[in-house]
Amino acid sequence: MKHENISALLIESSPLYAARIKELLSRTEHVKFSVHAAGSVSAGLKHLSRKKADVILLDLALPGFSGTEALMACIEKADNTPIVVLTDKMSEKTGMEALKKGAQDYLVKNRLPSALLVRSLRYAIERRRLIAEVERHRAVENRTRAMDGFDRLATSNPTPVTASAFGLASVKENQPSIYKELVREYCDILDMALEQRAYKVEYDISGKLRSMSERLGFLRAGPKDVLGMHREALYEKFKSSNQLKAGIYVEEAQMIVLELMGFMIMYYQNNSYSIQTKGTVE
Repeated sequence: MKHENISALLIESSPLYAARIKELLSRTEHVKFSVHAAGSVSAGLKHLSRKKADVILLDLALPGFSGTEALMACIEKADNTPIVVLTDKMSEKTGMEALKKGAQDYLVKNRLPSALLVRSLRYAIERRRLIAEVERHRAVENRTRAMDGFDRLATSNPTPVTASAFGLASVKENQPSIYKELVREYCDILDMALEQRAYKVEYDISGKLRSMSERLGFLRAGPKDVLGMHREALYEKFKSSNQLKAGIYVEEAQMIVLELMGFMIMYYQNNSYSIQTKGTVE
């Protein structure tokens, strides 16, 4: 019979209890656990930086960290890896608090039969997988819904021949090389927004959007030009993104395009242009 293989990271300061957990996990017949035992949170995080695990089993009573600190450090480092916590306390309060903060399950150390331990770890993995699948579908739906709207707005009503003759064609039609450059800059701004969200760094995105709005205003761009640029930049980023990352691009881009539109309105107000000079979205 083919065994299910599961790699587990056990973060437990007691070598004796770590050996006990390994022994419990070795008793199961249909699942083969590969367990790496780390004696501290730091050692566990160091291991995660080198090798991923299918599941983490974390003792909440580790020296140098509170239970919450240890859990949050593991969540931040382990990304979507499910975490099952161990507690010495009979009270459910500690375990329930861990569940609220992102653990998949909690187990009480002094009443831990092998079957319960194995079932908890397997369920935690499956539950996290299902959550990830739901998130992926939701991201796809949101992205599809948002892009359908932008596609309709940006590609509807091509510039009439008469309007083109009076120089009222889109920026893409009038200045294709500049338009491409603007799309590239917009892609860079999207990347900055994602880095800000993921790594808590700070970029002057508003300053870049203000500068871009002035260039667009100088080119007498309209809303349709902005939506077209926004749409093309997103499709460019989708080429190198998984479904989840693509969904995050869409979320961040919605705020960016609104801010850019706002700066353009201010530009036209300050320069006595009409926002409806051309490119009015119907």
